[in-house]
Amino acid sequence: LLKLKDVSAKTILDLGCGTGRHATPLYKNGYKPYAFDISANAISQLKAELANYGIDCLDRIIIADMFEHFIYSNNFFDSVISIATIYHGTINNIKFALSEVKRVLKPGGMFYFTTSVNIENSKSINSGNNYILVEKGTFLPLDGREKHLVHHYFDRDELFKLLSEDFNDISINFDGDNYFEVYCFKK
Repeated sequence: LLKLKDVSAKTILDLGCGTGRHATPLYKNGYKPYAFDISANAISQLKAELANYGIDCLDRIIIADMFEHFIYSNNFFDSVISIATIYHGTINNIKFALSEVKRVLKPGGMFYFTTSVNIENSKSINSGNNYILVEKGTFLPLDGREKHLVHHYFDRDELFKLLSEDFNDISINFDGDNYFEVYCFKK
């Protein structure tokens, strides 16, 4: 939220918003974010919670898959956020989602996202121990709270290489727990 104030973000997309862990505080702080998630149940919960606060957002919060074409026009958003979600795919899925983020961001728009650091940390958080390799860097947990939810684990070099063609001022920081926090701006 603090970084959004630094870039004067007016139009914000919460990519993979879930039940609104980030969209709700944005609404409460005067922003009017757009948000989507693949889970109909999560979207229903988010809309119900915001309705309890008297916030009308039905047209801004939708069910959608981040690994498919975003419905928004080119250069629409000042900022896109994706907290603990975008790494839940194969590398080709993630590359497609990043191309859509780039497409919908305005030039100079900020993209902030988090991605899990490594499988060892993920095992401790997800309480699962059995993972199978899907492709290099991508695993599928067979147990735990994120059972059958694909995880791709980036290192800093891979993240930088993936982003550097389309984004600049790339900042990749370890949060001291389990995630890289990444800030970058569309070229």
